[in-house]
Amino acid sequence: MLTVVKKNRYIAAVLALSVVGVFFFGSVSYIYAIARGYATSDTSLTVGMVAALSESGDSEVERADQTSGKRIVGVVTTVDDSSVTVASESSKVLVESEGDVTAYVSDVAGAVKKGDLLMLSAFKGVLMKGSETASGTIVGVAAQDSADVEEKDAIRYTYIEDSASKSTRIVKLKINLNKQGANAGRTIEPSPLSKIGESVTGKQVSDIRVLAALIIFILVLIAEGGIIYGAVTSAVTALGRNPLARKMIRREMFRIILVAIGVLAVGLAAVYGILWY
Repeated sequence: MLTVVKKNRYIAAVLALSVVGVFFFGSVSYIYAIARGYATSDTSLTVGMVAALSESGDSEVERADQTSGKRIVGVVTTVDDSSVTVASESSKVLVESEGDVTAYVSDVAGAVKKGDLLMLSAFKGVLMKGSETASGTIVGVAAQDSADVEEKDAIRYTYIEDSASKSTRIVKLKINLNKQGANAGRTIEPSPLSKIGESVTGKQVSDIRVLAALIIFILVLIAEGGIIYGAVTSAVTALGRNPLARKMIRREMFRIILVAIGVLAVGLAAVYGILWY
């Protein structure tokens, strides 16, 4: 019975570590993007617009335009829409530089569909449909179709081009930012982790979420292996020492199986929550 107790302690330790890992990495997965505070003198810079560093310094931003290039820092967001914010008292806007955000997108270059590359339009702070061959900085990838946005939530903007009056539809769309791609002025190539996430969920998932889900899944496998190994070795050892304790050993095995099922359920629930929400 002493061996069973020792094995049970081992199992309890594995269970505790797995649960801590689940909640730790589950929490980290939602802190995959940090909004940073910036000062600004651009009174037209609002939530959902693309921001770029102004030439006056690295702590002040303005609406990005097609010449901003490597000065682009991200999309203006709010405290409620960001998991973590880093800002000083002088900060007037919060800018998200990675992950999923909501941004203004225009149909001036055509209707935007999920998966389309997005680049800056002629309207400051507003994105439009881009392509791998188009010149300009790719800022992100559309996470939904512009047609999904109801007309009552769209903005109709009239402008003059070649002495003719034209109209464009501007909507707020969910997009996925890629800081490295934006800063380098290159098109965005999905990473292997992003491909795995998209193949599993059918939607775009950030690399850190996929990585966290994989780590949790590995932790769960380790925990399950430790539980099963501990249970089997304890049962064999106890049965060899005391064949008459078969009922007690069977009851202990049943409890351990319930523990294993519980660990598996918690781990899979955490993975599901990370990838699908």
